[in-house]
Amino acid sequence: METNPIFHSRYPLGKDYPGFKKPALPTKLGGRDSRKPSNSVAQLQQRLHTLAGQIPIAKNMSAGKTTHSSPYAPHGDKSVQNEYIRNLQQQIYLLELETRYLKSGGQHSLDMHGHDFMARNSHPHSQNTTETGLDIKELQSEFNAFKEKTRELELTLESVTKQYDEQTEEIAKLKDRHGIEKDKIYGELISIRKKYETATSECKRSELSYKRIVQENEQLERIASKSKEQENSTREKIDEQLQINKSLSNKVDELLQVNVTITAKLKKSESVILGFKMEEHQSKIREFENLVKELETKVKQHEYEMTRVDLCKKKMDDDLKDLLSKNIALTYKCEESKKALDRERKQETEQSQSDKKDIEDIEKQKYQLERLKGDYEMLKITMENKDRKISELQQQMELLETSNHKILETKNVLSEQILEMETRLHKNEIELTQVCQDKRLLTDDVAEIKIQLETVLARLSTATSKNNSLVIQIEKYKRDLDTLQKFASVLDQVETNGQNYLQLMRDMRKYLNTNE
Repeated sequence: METNPIFHSRYPLGKDYPGFKKPALPTKLGGRDSRKPSNSVAQLQQRLHTLAGQIPIAKNMSAGKTTHSSPYAPHGDKSVQNEYIRNLQQQIYLLELETRYLKSGGQHSLDMHGHDFMARNSHPHSQNTTETGLDIKELQSEFNAFKEKTRELELTLESVTKQYDEQTEEIAKLKDRHGIEKDKIYGELISIRKKYETATSECKRSELSYKRIVQENEQLERIASKSKEQENSTREKIDEQLQINKSLSNKVDELLQVNVTITAKLKKSESVILGFKMEEHQSKIREFENLVKELETKVKQHEYEMTRVDLCKKKMDDDLKDLLSKNIALTYKCEESKKALDRERKQETEQSQSDKKDIEDIEKQKYQLERLKGDYEMLKITMENKDRKISELQQQMELLETSNHKILETKNVLSEQILEMETRLHKNEIELTQVCQDKRLLTDDVAEIKIQLETVLARLSTATSKNNSLVIQIEKYKRDLDTLQKFASVLDQVETNGQNYLQLMRDMRKYLNTNE
């Protein structure tokens, strides 16, 4: 196969040289060819020459089918491209020689340049003339199709250039309009920025005031927590005092039991001594017991009232005053009973000195009574201390209540301020949204005004053109009128001159008639 001269003519560089493919179609701009149309005949011939180089040439002689290859890579070197063009030209020349050779029937030798090519073409020809004729026809049809494609592409390029020019004119007009709109919108943006800056400054002020209010609220919460702690401590103190009061009440119960034992002993000694005055003494002891019972009941009432300190403080103060007055009365009665007992003891010592045991018992009772009196005084002192502590606790509770009221008032005021700030922020947000909407509406209005202004300018231009034409016509009419006036004056002069001439002719005729 390689000995065939047609093979050497189609593969001048050998079979190892890479095959050729169809070139890619030219790139299109917006679906149309971006090349400029060729106007001259030389350019058209050059185009045809390049298209002839782009026709697929290489064939597989055994199968009878064409194999296309790429003419040049997009990123190749210039030297490779030049070499490729030379090879294409050489292939075209070889095809022409091949056609001549086939027409002559292989009798004449090929006149080729280059010793290598003559050596390759020294072998006998083995291809049929019919196949080569068909190949040439196919190449011619493909060449004509390429011509039609180039014409279509040139027409599309002309239409694209026209559209491009129209679009450039429209873009220039739009740029002018955009400049005017930009200036107006820039002024509107400056005003909107000023409004936005004022709104942001108000927002910052509101945020600072909100932070300050939050800090004050935290301080008030701390004060409230401290007041709650103080309240808890005071309640603990009140509980301690109540426990002390319970212990004292227990002591009073013990003293009452001792008093009962003493009264029992005194009842035993009634039969021995003091028979005639024991009834009075028993009545006094009963009164004393009643007083002690009253005191116990009052102490219990006091304990009950201590549990209700938070609910009835004023009532507790009144009860304490009553207790103090009653305690004073009790002390006075105890002193009187003591004096009466002393008197009775003196009388008993005067009347009966024999019964020493009973006297010792009476002394023991006296000692016990004195001890009861001391316990009573201790109870009185403890009650006074309790009253003082209760009054102090009441004062502390009042102070805590006042502080709590103040804290609640400040908290309410701060909450109202926070609500006001939130409403202001909401109003500012609404105003900002309204400003944005106004801006959009202004842009729409500006666009409409621009359209109206363009129409007005168009009308004004037409009106000015009409006005100029009218001014020109008026000036023309003025000139015509001046010429007519001049012509009329000339006609008047001509008429006057004609009348004068006629009069002169008449005078001359008269004169001539008279002379004859």
